Amino acid sequence: MVDAAVAAGGVLEIGGQVPGGDLADGAFYPPTIISGVDPSSPLFREEVFGPVLAVTVFDEDDEAVGLVNATPYGLAHSLWTTDLDRGVNLGRRLEAGTIWVNTCTDGSPQLAFGGVKASGYGRDAGFEGYREFTEYRTMQIRTSDRPSPFAGR
Repeated sequence: MVDAAVAAGGVLEIGGQVPGGDLADGAFYPPTIISGVDPSSPLFREEVFGPVLAVTVFDEDDEAVGLVNATPYGLAHSLWTTDLDRGVNLGRRLEAGTIWVNTCTDGSPQLAFGGVKASGYGRDAGFEGYREFTEYRTMQIRTSDRPSPFAGR
């Protein structure tokens, strides 16, 4: 994905090269930043579970929301701003299971975590996480010989 993004005009700012020596076995990939990533690029549109940051410039908030929500995935989004009201308003419009404002990968066992769209299969942690592993059932027991007031209706 990194090579394809660079071949399509993205600029490799840092990283992107698999190191040699003991780390050459593929178990390590260096932190990588690529700027000028085209929104049609797989690096922009796919979930990359590695230390790779694709940078795309936008002019207006509506454009940013459109770019972010155009992906079929929605695990988590992180946005950064000096205007907290703007961050909250933008965060409400983003389609993801988790939205971080001025932080990234924060969490706690009390907070549910999981995605939406193609990233959505449930939640981990928090009350919603417990519900994922719970099957709700109902049992009613009559403890009296008196007929039910609802019998025969």
